[in-house]
Amino acid sequence: MHINTLLNLAANSLLICSSVHLLFRIFGKQDSRVWKHPVKAMLYKAVMAITICGAAANIITLSTPSWSEILLNLGASGNWLFLSFYLYEDSKPVQSTTSAHQAKAKPAATPRRRKKATA
Repeated sequence: MHINTLLNLAANSLLICSSVHLLFRIFGKQDSRVWKHPVKAMLYKAVMAITICGAAANIITLSTPSWSEILLNLGASGNWLFLSFYLYEDSKPVQSTTSAHQAKAKPAATPRRRKKATA
């Protein structure tokens, strides 16, 4: 197997995995903001389906495209992977920076103002 075929196989596999993850992440919740725009949601689903089908066809046929298309596939899969990772990290709940002990502690007394020196 040629190295270009292996690179194309890896790029398209990564593209399928990150695209499916994005579909679940974006359309998996019923209260997602994307459902407020049904035309955009259907368009995005169609684009994702075309992307997944194209990548799957490249994997099934084990195609060996030119180096420029392989570079494009690697860039696209890296972009989708970053977006998928970013949405995963962005959806994690934010943890409070205060510890449990600090939350129960009494607030410090308010500092007293210094008296102005009279000349």
